Amino acid sequence: MSSAHTVQFDLELQRGSFRLQAKADIHASGITAVYGPSGCGKTTLLRCLAGLERAQGTIKVGEQYWQQHQQFTPVHQRSLGYVFQEASLLPHLSVADNLNYARKRAAAPMPATEIQHLLSEFGIEQLMHTNASALSGGERQRVALVRALLIRPQLLLLDEPLAALDHARRQRILPYLQRLPHWFNGPIVYVSHSLDEISRLADQVLVMEQGRTQAPCSVADALGHLQQLPDTGEALGTLISGHCIAHQQGLDCIDIGPTSLWIQAGTSPAAIGQKLQLRLLASDISLSLAEIQHSSALNQLPVRIEQLSEHNASQMRLTLRLLQPTGSASDVALLALITQRSCQQLQLTSGQTVWAQLKASAVNREI
Repeated sequence: MSSAHTVQFDLELQRGSFRLQAKADIHASGITAVYGPSGCGKTTLLRCLAGLERAQGTIKVGEQYWQQHQQFTPVHQRSLGYVFQEASLLPHLSVADNLNYARKRAAAPMPATEIQHLLSEFGIEQLMHTNASALSGGERQRVALVRALLIRPQLLLLDEPLAALDHARRQRILPYLQRLPHWFNGPIVYVSHSLDEISRLADQVLVMEQGRTQAPCSVADALGHLQQLPDTGEALGTLISGHCIAHQQGLDCIDIGPTSLWIQAGTSPAAIGQKLQLRLLASDISLSLAEIQHSSALNQLPVRIEQLSEHNASQMRLTLRLLQPTGSASDVALLALITQRSCQQLQLTSGQTVWAQLKASAVNREI
């Protein structure tokens, strides 16, 4: 397992009308997601960190500067692993030869027993003699991930590694990505415009918009304050953490702090005490001025309206704060999308206390 190194960078790059201005301190371990819409500069930032693009500024990995003033460490001398959208394996070589090529680049080769465990963990033992050109998209990405780990780099860069896969293959690859921090005790920078991927993988989020980075924040803060995030075209939603406290009639009851939520257990009920992350889509939340006594929606939550803003020509976006049993505001926020007509009819205003309704079947269990 590689030793951990904090990554610090402060970079500027001008390419025609596009300008990159990126500055951040990246955790010494875990996954930092770089999030933003297409064209905001996510891939350009990774290319600068790798040395494939020469920006102005500094890059420091641990105690070593990869770039400072006139000093510029070329890409082949940087201790990094890079996984692209399309796995860049050598197509004329077998999987084993591709991996051996990477292993020889490692400053300190990985022990054979650890390599065998890695191959087993990523499910590629049976592919070792297969030519790289004969692999499926998901197999190529798994091999590319193992190849990057065999280098034993100081920094691991992943540029939307699931983007070229269909939904089913993405779901099969995600568990392997979740296990990456077990194998790599160093900073992982993961580019994505998928909130679902980020909610399942990331430890912190670096938001980008029009070439500029915002200060890194926690996943809960990023997904809990989506009105501050750029539009990627994905459905708005909120990530909430909790743990299972009860089962009843095919449902799990999840304690989320100020209150609890009923969710469908599906084919794999949560264990009592199991920690979960729940995704609540803003379009699935409806509002009323009072609690509804006879409703099929099992989740009715007292909330305070924190912010209202126009989402589009027909909808309003509301930031809601869950209330404690005492009536005081909690630190758990939700997003809701309702029609402008509904907002006018209910005469909703900032600071007002209302009730949020959510069906148990509408809650998505992320982890």
